[in-house]
Amino acid sequence: MQRPKDYSYYEAMHVGWGEIENYEVYHKIGRGKYSEVFLGYCKTNNSKCVVKVLKPVKTEKIYREIKIL
Repeated sequence: MQRPKDYSYYEAMHVGWGEIENYEVYHKIGRGKYSEVFLGYCKTNNSKCVVKVLKPVKTEKIYREIKIL
């Protein structure tokens, strides 16, 4: 009740999507209810990364997941 309105209002959030071509996926390292997680590589800065692939769900759940991360 003490948190601001935008804390749980996901529709107003703007997400800047990157280019998928900048990433390579190596192997699966985990999974959850709404996603699978892979070890990856970012070509733009030559570093390892984690790629989280969200399963097809309602848009609200995707934005919620992004905001939590």
